[in-house]
Amino acid sequence: MLRCIEEVRQTTVNPERTATDRKSLASLWKAIGKPDAATFEQEFRIVARWARESEDKAAAGDIRGIGWKDNQGTDRHRDIATLCRQERWAFRLELARKWSASMGTTSTSEPMDWTESDAARLVVQRVLDSAAELHHRDERILWLAKRTITHIGKRAAWRGKGSTVEWISAWRKEWPASVAAYAAYELEQQRKMAAK
Repeated sequence: MLRCIEEVRQTTVNPERTATDRKSLASLWKAIGKPDAATFEQEFRIVARWARESEDKAAAGDIRGIGWKDNQGTDRHRDIATLCRQERWAFRLELARKWSASMGTTSTSEPMDWTESDAARLVVQRVLDSAAELHHRDERILWLAKRTITHIGKRAAWRGKGSTVEWISAWRKEWPASVAAYAAYELEQQRKMAAK
């Protein structure tokens, strides 16, 4: 159960401070017929990833609160009780399995860590509707931010859309290519330095 909680929280947790979350998970586990622990963990982790990363309205809208009128939605993708809603479990699991298959991920693969991506996206998002320059203390984040926005249509294409599902989706789709491009750029810089 601890790995399920860590999947949702995206960090290590203190087992002594997880009683409420473990209770929610145990109630769900009992309600769905007490599957073996490994199967339950795999399925729950797929749902947690889907809730965190999918563009599906059931994940982005209902769980993460994206796209609500006047930004009134509440992001609950880190809330175990929300993910353990028994009356929605089968529906969410089905959507999560389809999403996982379409993304080419498996239940045992490690999820993409979006921390760096989100940091770079916010660098651009803060100045999206202005002509201000991009700034960040970390050169890597700045490079990745510039490369990603250039490849998804530049700022003009996204003005006024900085909090939409489409913006985040386009950014995340391009992000792996930006990371790969930065790795190639770094390698090229190292070769140049070694040649001097």
